[in-house]
Amino acid sequence: MLPSQTFRPATPCAFEPALLRARRLFESDDLEDTRERISRVMQPHGLQPIARAHGGRAHMDYLRVGGIGIGTIAFGEAMRVDVEHVEEYHLLMFCLRGQADTLVGGQALQTRGLHGLACAPAERFLASLSADSEQLVLRLDRRMLEAHAGRPIRFDTSFYLRLASLQVLLQQLHLLLNA
Repeated sequence: MLPSQTFRPATPCAFEPALLRARRLFESDDLEDTRERISRVMQPHGLQPIARAHGGRAHMDYLRVGGIGIGTIAFGEAMRVDVEHVEEYHLLMFCLRGQADTLVGGQALQTRGLHGLACAPAERFLASLSADSEQLVLRLDRRMLEAHAGRPIRFDTSFYLRLASLQVLLQQLHLLLNA
Protein backbone atom coordinates (compact mmCIF):
# COMPACT_ATOMS: atom_id res chain seq x y z
CA MET A 1 0.00 0.00 0.00
CA LEU A 2 1.36 3.42 -0.90
CA PRO A 3 1.57 5.97 1.94
CA SER A 4 -0.91 8.26 0.18
CA GLN A 5 -3.57 5.53 -0.03
CA THR A 6 -6.25 5.31 2.62
CA PHE A 7 -7.06 1.95 4.15
CA ARG A 8 -10.68 1.08 3.35
CA PRO A 9 -12.10 -2.09 4.91
CA ALA A 10 -13.86 -4.32 2.37
CA THR A 11 -17.02 -4.64 4.47
CA PRO A 12 -18.91 -2.14 6.61
CA CYS A 13 -17.83 -4.18 9.63
CA ALA A 14 -14.14 -3.88 8.71
CA PHE A 15 -13.52 -7.63 8.60
CA GLU A 16 -14.58 -10.55 6.50
CA PRO A 17 -15.19 -13.35 9.01
CA ALA A 18 -14.25 -15.94 6.38
CA LEU A 19 -10.64 -15.09 7.20
CA LEU A 20 -11.05 -16.95 10.50
CA ARG A 21 -13.23 -19.82 9.28
CA ALA A 22 -10.23 -22.10 8.84
CA ARG A 23 -9.67 -21.71 12.60
CA ARG A 24 -13.05 -23.15 13.66
CA LEU A 25 -12.70 -24.00 17.33
CA PHE A 26 -16.12 -25.60 17.71
CA GLU A 27 -19.75 -25.84 16.63
CA SER A 28 -22.38 -26.91 19.13
CA ASP A 29 -26.11 -27.10 19.74
CA ASP A 30 -25.52 -27.59 23.48
CA LEU A 31 -25.54 -24.42 25.60
CA GLU A 32 -23.37 -25.83 28.40
CA ASP A 33 -20.84 -27.19 25.89
CA THR A 34 -20.74 -23.77 24.19
CA ARG A 35 -20.22 -21.97 27.50
CA GLU A 36 -17.46 -24.38 28.53
CA ARG A 37 -15.58 -24.16 25.23
CA ILE A 38 -15.67 -20.36 25.12
CA SER A 39 -14.62 -20.26 28.79
CA ARG A 40 -11.47 -22.24 27.97
CA VAL A 41 -10.39 -19.57 25.49
CA MET A 42 -11.72 -16.39 27.10
CA GLN A 43 -12.71 -17.02 30.75
CA PRO A 44 -15.65 -18.42 32.77
CA HIS A 45 -18.88 -16.54 32.11
CA GLY A 46 -22.63 -16.91 32.18
CA LEU A 47 -24.77 -17.58 29.10
CA GLN A 48 -28.54 -17.32 29.12
CA PRO A 49 -30.72 -17.65 26.02
CA ILE A 50 -33.14 -14.73 25.77
CA ALA A 51 -35.91 -16.29 23.69
CA ARG A 52 -35.64 -20.05 24.23
CA ALA A 53 -34.43 -22.24 27.07
CA HIS A 54 -31.71 -24.15 25.21
CA GLY A 55 -29.90 -21.82 22.79
CA GLY A 56 -29.17 -22.29 19.10
CA ARG A 57 -26.34 -23.59 16.91
CA ALA A 58 -23.26 -21.80 18.18
CA HIS A 59 -19.74 -21.59 16.79
CA MET A 60 -16.42 -19.99 17.57
CA ASP A 61 -13.47 -19.40 15.28
CA TYR A 62 -10.28 -18.43 17.12
CA LEU A 63 -6.63 -17.72 16.54
CA ARG A 64 -4.07 -16.90 19.22
CA VAL A 65 -0.70 -15.37 18.42
CA GLY A 66 1.34 -14.59 21.52
CA GLY A 67 -0.63 -12.20 23.72
CA ILE A 68 -3.28 -11.57 21.07
CA GLY A 69 -6.38 -13.69 20.56
CA ILE A 70 -8.84 -12.95 17.78
CA GLY A 71 -12.05 -14.76 17.05
CA THR A 72 -15.65 -14.75 16.01
CA ILE A 73 -18.52 -15.98 18.16
CA ALA A 74 -22.12 -16.58 17.12
CA PHE A 75 -24.76 -18.21 19.31
CA GLY A 76 -27.48 -18.74 16.71
CA GLU A 77 -30.01 -17.42 19.19
CA ALA A 78 -30.54 -14.19 21.14
CA MET A 79 -28.19 -14.54 24.11
CA ARG A 80 -27.23 -12.77 27.31
CA VAL A 81 -23.54 -12.94 28.20
CA ASP A 82 -22.40 -12.10 31.73
CA VAL A 83 -18.72 -11.77 32.64
CA GLU A 84 -18.40 -10.80 36.30
CA HIS A 85 -15.03 -9.18 35.68
CA VAL A 86 -12.71 -9.41 32.70
CA GLU A 87 -9.51 -11.11 33.80
CA GLU A 88 -5.99 -9.99 32.83
CA TYR A 89 -6.82 -8.85 29.32
CA HIS A 90 -8.57 -6.09 27.39
CA LEU A 91 -11.65 -7.27 25.51
CA LEU A 92 -12.44 -5.44 22.28
CA MET A 93 -15.65 -6.41 20.51
CA PHE A 94 -17.79 -5.36 17.60
CA CYS A 95 -20.58 -7.06 15.71
CA LEU A 96 -19.90 -8.42 12.25
CA ARG A 97 -23.65 -9.03 11.97
CA GLY A 98 -26.55 -8.17 14.23
CA GLN A 99 -26.18 -6.04 17.32
CA ALA A 100 -25.46 -6.09 21.04
CA ASP A 101 -26.81 -3.98 23.87
CA THR A 102 -24.01 -3.92 26.41
CA LEU A 103 -23.05 -2.63 29.82
CA VAL A 104 -19.30 -2.09 30.14
CA GLY A 105 -17.78 -0.45 33.17
CA GLY A 106 -21.20 0.91 34.10
CA GLN A 107 -21.70 2.49 30.65
CA ALA A 108 -24.61 1.37 28.42
CA LEU A 109 -23.54 0.97 24.79
CA GLN A 110 -25.09 -0.33 21.61
CA THR A 111 -22.63 -2.23 19.47
CA ARG A 112 -23.35 -2.76 15.78
CA GLY A 113 -21.52 -2.40 12.49
CA LEU A 114 -18.64 0.02 12.85
CA HIS A 115 -19.33 0.83 16.52
CA GLY A 116 -17.39 -1.34 18.94
CA LEU A 117 -16.45 -1.46 22.60
CA ALA A 118 -13.47 -2.07 24.83
CA CYS A 119 -13.72 -3.62 28.27
CA ALA A 120 -10.73 -3.19 30.59
CA PRO A 121 -9.36 -5.80 32.97
CA ALA A 122 -11.45 -6.09 36.18
CA GLU A 123 -14.55 -4.48 34.57
CA ARG A 124 -17.89 -6.25 34.34
CA PHE A 125 -19.19 -7.06 30.87
CA LEU A 126 -22.88 -7.70 30.17
CA ALA A 127 -24.29 -8.11 26.68
CA SER A 128 -27.65 -8.92 25.16
CA LEU A 129 -26.92 -10.17 21.66
CA SER A 130 -29.43 -10.35 18.83
CA ALA A 131 -30.19 -13.80 17.36
CA ASP A 132 -28.33 -12.91 14.14
CA SER A 133 -25.33 -11.48 15.98
CA GLU A 134 -21.80 -12.59 15.23
CA GLN A 135 -19.12 -10.79 17.19
CA LEU A 136 -15.48 -10.26 16.42
CA VAL A 137 -13.57 -10.36 19.70
CA LEU A 138 -10.00 -9.36 20.43
CA ARG A 139 -8.34 -10.61 23.60
CA LEU A 140 -5.28 -8.43 24.27
CA ASP A 141 -3.20 -9.52 27.25
CA ARG A 142 -2.73 -6.64 29.68
CA ARG A 143 0.92 -7.46 30.46
CA MET A 144 1.83 -7.67 26.76
CA LEU A 145 0.33 -4.23 26.07
CA GLU A 146 1.97 -2.66 29.10
CA ALA A 147 5.37 -4.17 28.23
CA HIS A 148 5.08 -2.81 24.70
CA ALA A 149 3.86 0.66 25.76
CA GLY A 150 5.98 0.92 28.90
CA ARG A 151 2.91 1.96 30.88
CA PRO A 152 -0.65 0.87 31.66
CA ILE A 153 -3.02 1.12 28.70
CA ARG A 154 -6.59 2.38 28.80
CA PHE A 155 -8.84 2.17 25.74
CA ASP A 156 -11.90 4.33 25.19
CA THR A 157 -14.93 2.25 26.16
CA SER A 158 -16.68 2.99 22.86
CA PHE A 159 -14.99 3.31 19.49
CA TYR A 160 -15.86 3.89 15.85
CA LEU A 161 -13.84 1.78 13.42
CA ARG A 162 -13.56 4.48 10.76
CA LEU A 163 -11.56 6.77 13.05
CA ALA A 164 -8.16 7.58 11.56
CA SER A 165 -6.48 6.60 14.84
CA LEU A 166 -7.75 3.00 14.46
CA GLN A 167 -6.62 2.43 10.88
CA VAL A 168 -3.17 1.14 11.85
CA LEU A 169 -4.78 -1.38 14.20
CA LEU A 170 -7.18 -2.51 11.47
CA GLN A 171 -4.32 -2.89 9.00
CA GLN A 172 -2.39 -5.04 11.49
CA LEU A 173 -5.43 -7.22 12.12
CA HIS A 174 -5.89 -7.75 8.39
CA LEU A 175 -2.22 -8.72 8.07
CA LEU A 176 -2.55 -11.16 10.97
CA LEU A 177 -5.73 -12.72 9.59
CA ASN A 178 -4.29 -13.08 6.10
CA ALA A 179 -0.87 -14.44 7.14
